[in-house]
Amino acid sequence: MFRYLRFGTLPPMHHITHYSSDNILLNEYCFTRQGFEDCYSILYFYNPPTQETEIESFNDATWSLSAKRKNPLLQRRHFKSNRFDSGKGFISGRLLLAFNENLNFGLCHPEVPESFFFANNDADELFFLREGEIELQSLFGKIPLVAGDYLIIPRSCPYRFNFSNKPRLIFVEANRGIGIPPEYLNKNGQFNMDAPYSERSFKTPEWDEELFSSDEPTTIIRKHQNQFTRTFYSKNYFKMSGWDGYVYPFAINLKDIQPKTGRDLYGDDSTAD
Repeated sequence: MFRYLRFGTLPPMHHITHYSSDNILLNEYCFTRQGFEDCYSILYFYNPPTQETEIESFNDATWSLSAKRKNPLLQRRHFKSNRFDSGKGFISGRLLLAFNENLNFGLCHPEVPESFFFANNDADELFFLREGEIELQSLFGKIPLVAGDYLIIPRSCPYRFNFSNKPRLIFVEANRGIGIPPEYLNKNGQFNMDAPYSERSFKTPEWDEELFSSDEPTTIIRKHQNQFTRTFYSKNYFKMSGWDGYVYPFAINLKDIQPKTGRDLYGDDSTAD
């Protein structure tokens, strides 16, 4: 939401007919943050995103069923997070630790890779990868992630995690959205020179040719008002010719966040002049 990206084949301007190289009329899909008054991206699909063939409830994700404890007394808590082994995937394998009216906070310890995608229609999501390596595969492309990465996924963006070894993540659902603090940006949207990171610091999506050219059917699980629905598509939901815009997932590693006080770049065996 801070840098314009462009991939694939696009028409010369918005809201005009656009045909693929094999003369198929494509579907223009506007992915926005708040209607038509805020940041957006535009994607060009081969198959209309409205062509679901079947829907059903998805009841395996219980982390959305938050309930306030009966005893309101304040108590210290010790979350022994390493003891949580979900035995499930990246949607069901979550454990809610704390919540309020603005956000949910918990653990995401997927142990089984999933073929379906997930779209959170209730909130933006932030993940911190504590252990392991994963590949985010989403509507906007793929991002390789390593330990120490913070990942932000915009509301309603379908995605999944691909991995070979079990990762350990912390997740946050933010009902009011997540973005770059406005005090870090100048009036033209560029990072200020005293911001703790710059445009160079972030990982942004790469074009996912395998996903975007496939003809395989797609399944997407969506969360809305804390209810989960599984939607089936007989054609590839993600097949597209290209996209451009300012809305997409992005990531930044902990080591690339520079505090205003500076950072010691020297190792234990080195000394500054």
